[in-house]
Amino acid sequence: MNAETPSRQSGRRKIRRRSTAIPQRPWGQPRHDHGFIEPLSADELEATHETSLRILSEIGIYFHDDEARDLFAAAGALVDAGSHNVRLGREIVEEALASVPSSFRIVSWNPERALVIGDGRMAFTTVLGPPNCSDLERGRRPGTLEDFRDFVRLGHHFNIIHMMGGSPVEPMDIDVPVRHLESTRTMLRATDKVPYVFCHTRKRIHDVLDMIAITKGTTRDRLETSTYAIINTNSPLQYDSPMAGGVIELARHNQAVLLTPFSLAGATMPVA
Repeated sequence: MNAETPSRQSGRRKIRRRSTAIPQRPWGQPRHDHGFIEPLSADELEATHETSLRILSEIGIYFHDDEARDLFAAAGALVDAGSHNVRLGREIVEEALASVPSSFRIVSWNPERALVIGDGRMAFTTVLGPPNCSDLERGRRPGTLEDFRDFVRLGHHFNIIHMMGGSPVEPMDIDVPVRHLESTRTMLRATDKVPYVFCHTRKRIHDVLDMIAITKGTTRDRLETSTYAIINTNSPLQYDSPMAGGVIELARHNQAVLLTPFSLAGATMPVA
């Protein structure tokens, strides 16, 4: 009987390890150096901007949150306390736009995973919010915390994913009042990349910022920009109190916010 030498056995093990690994580029943020898609001409873009300013100043937006309306009033906006309508003059908007930095850093609990947002850098995230998931063995099903954890681990593994995009699948087996706690704890344990926070109500914002602060050995009042969240408007032209409160608390604690509309054809916007 011919026995394999240790070196030959070791070589075969190395070949097997190489064959099962997924090839990927080293961790890092790619730069966008190829120009941007411009679906609108300069004139069309300016017309869109002017129309948005007219909507803000003449029609306004409804903020169903007392503190939000107070902040707008203090900044010089016209606030109707009865209807909750807030109208913003051109000068208020332009002053706010002038204060926006061209880029900023966002730092997870592992400083080596710090990202630059802006300055031509790209940052890719996982998907946010699907209630269901699917695989070849179990088929399509409602998401669970175990599924959530598996997707976060996948996002952690791939270098092309730079930050977590919220719930890669919603953990439907966790009650809503504590879902943000379980999701954030799982995310902070399963990856060292920039986490997403769940921002519905001030209390939940405080909860998740406290959890992130613990991982960095600080408090939420001293937390650097370490996370981000997405806030949806209630189209057309409304912010409810949980969402408005989320914007305020995230900004108050120096965290990043993405503001997006939530439009449903035939419900909150025209069908065509």
